[in-house]
Amino acid sequence: MKRFLLLVAVSIILTAGAAMASYAEPAYTVIEERDGYEIRSYAAHIVAEVTTRGTYKSSSSAAFRLLAGYIFGGNVAVGGNKSERMNMTVPVTGTPQDDGESEYVWTFYMEPSYTLDTLPKPDNPKVRLVQVEERVVAVKGYSGRNTQENFHATRSELGEALRSAGLEPVGVATAAVYNGPWTLPMFRRNEVLQEVTWDR
Repeated sequence: MKRFLLLVAVSIILTAGAAMASYAEPAYTVIEERDGYEIRSYAAHIVAEVTTRGTYKSSSSAAFRLLAGYIFGGNVAVGGNKSERMNMTVPVTGTPQDDGESEYVWTFYMEPSYTLDTLPKPDNPKVRLVQVEERVVAVKGYSGRNTQENFHATRSELGEALRSAGLEPVGVATAAVYNGPWTLPMFRRNEVLQEVTWDR
């Protein structure tokens, strides 16, 4: 019986991981593969974003509820009074807004079939629809738990690598999370994204 339950649990984890891997994410091309990180060019895209206060963990939980509420029907579709259910996407991103990291902007990526004119209007005024322009980003991935400590450690490593390479960061680094809490830590995909000045 224990063996059967273990097999069921593993099956659920693998199925959930496969489903997450099939979710849409922003289009990008890899400009360069470097030692421990990539330089990517991201195409312009739209996000739904919210600003929440609190710790990394508490602000992300509050933001997820608001953003998930929007895409799962907390909205008014264009041309009518009905709501529209949209697909989940990846990653969920979080960007600290102050030195003490007591406030974050969290985002969900909107699928490319939508424009700002065709996206449903959020019911909650805290949810904003924002156009993100094309940009060049340095990206360092890491597995394990999605914690502030792991984000900080990876952000520091990426920052040092960029300084050594003479690359100028633009703004502050962002945490990108691709898996839900049901995914085993060793199978999780997390990234730190840092926009950079790129004229090469």
